[in-house]
Amino acid sequence: MILTEFDEKGYEQTIREEGRKEGRKEGRKEGRKEGREEGRKEGREEGRAEERMNTEAERKRADEAEAEVKRLLEEIARLKASNQ
Repeated sequence: MILTEFDEKGYEQTIREEGRKEGRKEGRKEGRKEGREEGRKEGREEGRAEERMNTEAERKRADEAEAEVKRLLEEIARLKASNQ
């Protein structure tokens, strides 16, 4: 019969190292998840800001167009009045 000596310290170190590796793996996975969530949040915020800018620019163009139409209608009325 062969008796082998159990290396308790070595076994403990092996278990700890396996735990560390698993913990690092889980940490990286969690970090990627958090990174994706943060990236999506930033993307949504940037998209909303861009949408607001586009909306403001469209509103400004509409106001300018409305002012131009008003000016043209006044000019048409003035021309009609001068022709009579």
